[in-house]
This record gives sequence, structure tokens and C-alpha cells, in this order.
Amino acid sequence: MKRLFVSLRFSIMVWIMMVVFAALASMIYFTDSLRRADVHDIANEAVEKTAVEVEAHSRLAGGHASSAQLIETYLSHEVPEANEVLVGVIDDRFVFQQLDSLTRPDVDARAFSPMVRSIVIGDESSGITDGIHWGKITVPSESGLDYVVVLVSTEQVYADLNRQTLIFAGLGLISLSLAAAIAWVISSRIIAPVRQVAHVAERISQSNLTTRVPVHGDDEVAQLARTFNHMMDRIDEAYRAQRQFIDDAGHELRTPITIVRGNLELLDTATPEERERSLELCISELDRMTRMVNDLLTLAIAESADSDFLNIEEVDLSQLTIDIDDKAHMLTNGRSEVVGIGEGTIACDPARITEAVLEFVRNAAKYSPQDSPIRITSSIDGTHARFCVTDFGPGVEKSQQEALFQRFHRGTLEKKEQPQGNKAVPGSGSKGAGLGLSIVQAIAQAHGGRVIISSPEGAENKSQGATFGIEIPIESTVTR
Repeated sequence: MKRLFVSLRFSIMVWIMMVVFAALASMIYFTDSLRRADVHDIANEAVEKTAVEVEAHSRLAGGHASSAQLIETYLSHEVPEANEVLVGVIDDRFVFQQLDSLTRPDVDARAFSPMVRSIVIGDESSGITDGIHWGKITVPSESGLDYVVVLVSTEQVYADLNRQTLIFAGLGLISLSLAAAIAWVISSRIIAPVRQVAHVAERISQSNLTTRVPVHGDDEVAQLARTFNHMMDRIDEAYRAQRQFIDDAGHELRTPITIVRGNLELLDTATPEERERSLELCISELDRMTRMVNDLLTLAIAESADSDFLNIEEVDLSQLTIDIDDKAHMLTNGRSEVVGIGEGTIACDPARITEAVLEFVRNAAKYSPQDSPIRITSSIDGTHARFCVTDFGPGVEKSQQEALFQRFHRGTLEKKEQPQGNKAVPGSGSKGAGLGLSIVQAIAQAHGGRVIISSPEGAENKSQGATFGIEIPIESTVTR
């Protein structure tokens, strides 16, 4: 079943209307209830007041007046309150004293005789009958009992209250209408930034990720717009990186494929020596493609939030440094040497750290003179451990250092004439795919650390080489 679409603006307006309606209804209800309670209390007080006055009048007269005289004297001097009737009952004879506001002018007070008679013969001394509060005050007489009956009508007062309540309700409806108009305007202003976000989202496509939501103010809606813009920045960055990655990967893979295809096409007409050479070239290019694919898979695993890229364990730093040097010694034909070893225990993935440091070692061997040493150091500084590799090649200019960690980037170094026929191996002659340092950076970031690089500036320091290193926390702070 298809759900009914309800706009956010309508929902906000409805909720505001419900709150205003509940507030107005509660106010009218409780005000009416309190005023009715006051009318009820005032009527009861009038009845009690009459009873007190009759008793006081009896005490003042003492035993010198009969009950008939006492009642007639009281009624002749007493002026009833509004909506009040005083009735004297002497030997079953009614004596009325009234105020015109009790009943309509055309209604005689004796119309209340049946009610008074039922009150007199009843056992109750007070009560409420048909909206009239009454009280019966007994005055003893020689022949029996005489009475003063007080009747207080609340009918007219309640009718006035009903009219006033209706007026309040009408004013409440007017207020509710005004609140609806205000709610409509307020809801429009509230959801305007949300509409802008939706509008921007509709305009976004794969070819246009530059549109952003205007940010105004510093409230929650503005924070939503900022968050959306930051998300779009990350998406745009990821999209650009993906496009660049696809372009670079396509370019890098196209070259070995072309080489392999060209050599295979020449096999039919080639001599045995040429066939052997072609096969060697094909195998070499296929090996390079394999290494490239493996590196890409490594980077993909490193960037996956759900992957087990690292296997963190407690490692002795000095032993890890010695193990790295043993492997570096074989890679460099004995050129590597450890010049500093840190002592302590760190939490890391030893295999990944070894992979990162050996990548530095391979690059140092590639870009430095063949007889120059490659120095490896490890250290602990406060809360971080460092692994550094220093070479004596031509160095890296500061403007190029950041680009070194981009995928498929290969540095281009000028050849440097060295004494005794030694040469620096240029980066342009490398057969690597330019993914090694990207993997190193991924390893560092996965550990919660960073890659460091330093190289002396100036022509006089050109032969002092460069130092590449990886810095990670001693305690495990693995990030994804």
C-alpha cells in the first residue's frame, strides 16, 4: 500500500496548531471550571451567611419575642442579595421577601412554593435543587417548628458564564487562525535550508559535484548545511581520486599490454634468439602487471573500513629493527646499516611496518650512488615510535615531496655524476608502478600515524640525500 506523502512544512504547521489548540482549550476549560467553582462557593456562602444572621437575630431577641415575630422582624429588615429569595414559614404560612434579580419580573416568588414545601418537610438542612442552592434554618415555636428558608439561584450566573465561555472560544478560534498563518510562515522559514539541500542534491550529477548549499547563521539547520557541504567535499575528492586512479591505472596497464601483444605478434617471424628475448620481455611485463594489481589490492584493502588490513600485536622495537635490517641487507647487497635502535615495546603490525621500511630502502637503493650507505634508524620519542631510512642521493625538493605519495607518481631525478664512475639511478628508469609510497602512507595512517620526509635545501646540500620515515603511536590507535 502506497503511503500518503505529507510535507515537512505541513507537519510542522500541524504540530504548532496542536500545541496552540491544546494551550487555548486548556486555558478556557480551567478558567471556566474555576469560575463555576467560585459561583458555587459564593452561593453556599450566601446560604451560610443567612443561617448565621438568623441565629444571631434569635440570640439578640432572646426569649421576649415569638418565632413569628422574630421571623417577620428579620424579613422586614433584611435585604436579600442578588438572585436570592428569603421565605419565612410560620405555621405552614409562607412569608416572602425577594429581590427582582432572582426571577423574571413576571414570575411571582410563590412559584417557588412547591420547592419550599418540599424543603420544609424534608430532613436535609441544605442542598442544591435544579441549580438553586438552599438552606433551611429552624426557629422553634410554641406550636412546633417555624423556618427561614433561603434560596440562591445560580442559573443566570451560569448562563452569563456560558456566554463568556463562548466568547472566549470564539477569540480562541481567531487566535488559532492567526497561529496557523504564523506557523505557515515559520515552517516555511525553517524548511527553506532543507529545500536548498534537496535542490542542490537534485542538481548534483557525476559531472557536477561542485554545487554547495549556502550557509546562513549558526543554528542546527546551518550545521546541517555545513555537514552536507563537507560530505560533498569528501565525495568530490573521492570522485576526483577515482577518476584519476582509473586514468592512471588504464595508462599504466596499457603499456605492458601493448608490449606483450607486440612481442607475441612477432613470434611467428622471429628467430630463436628473438623469441627467447620476446618471452623474457613478456614475462617481465606480466610480472610488473601482477605487482601493480597486488599493490592496488593492498591499497583497496587498506581503504576498506571492514577489512583486516592490520594484525596488531605487542612487538619489541629493537628486535623488529634488527629483523628489518637483515632483510634490507639482502635487498641492497650489504649497503644498509643500522645506526640507531630504539628500545621498548610498541603495538603495531610488524609485517606492515617491515613492508613500509623496506619500500624506503628500495627507493634509497634506486636513487642513490651504488657505493653510498643506506642508514636505518629506529627510536622512541614520548608516545611515538619512528623508523627512518636515510640515503645520500640527490634529495627531494620540497615542492615535490607531497606528490611522491600520490598513486602512480614516479619521481624524475637528474643523473648525477659521481666520483670513481658511480652514478645515481634516475627515477625515470624505474620499472615500478609508483604505488609503493602510497602503500606506505596507507600503512602509517592505518596505524594512526604519519609519513615523514626531510631533505636538505640548497645547491650545497644536493648530495646529502633524503630521509624517509614512518611515525606511529606506541599504543594501538588503529584507524580506518
